[in-house]
Amino acid sequence: MQFPDTVRILLLDDDPDMATELSDSMGRDPDRKFSVTQETELDPALHRLLRDTYDIVFVDYDLGNLKGDIFAYTATLSKTGMPVVLLTGFPKHSLDTDTRVLLARSRIHYLDKAKLGTLDWEGFLAGLLE
Repeated sequence: MQFPDTVRILLLDDDPDMATELSDSMGRDPDRKFSVTQETELDPALHRLLRDTYDIVFVDYDLGNLKGDIFAYTATLSKTGMPVVLLTGFPKHSLDTDTRVLLARSRIHYLDKAKLGTLDWEGFLAGLLE
């Protein structure tokens, strides 16, 4: 699959500054355009997911009283083939057992938020969008 001209991203994260952080870290590539749409609550994010078209969904693992892994799994079921990335500030081994099993048995990818600023976005996205 070839990269779209603009990579459309849906971000579900209760931190309102996360969209800026994600856009800034991706924006180091002058040849790539990103459009990040952020929702901070589950219901509006689900409506956007079902209504609009996105290339990738990023979901925060810790959404306060909710775990983002359930939304991530829902996204993989509703948009077959669309990459879904579970964002977290926790090391993978410290996630609860259900989430680790879900990551192992689904098309959900894991990304540590601490690596956003140093990630090779071109390589990461190429792996997701191919």
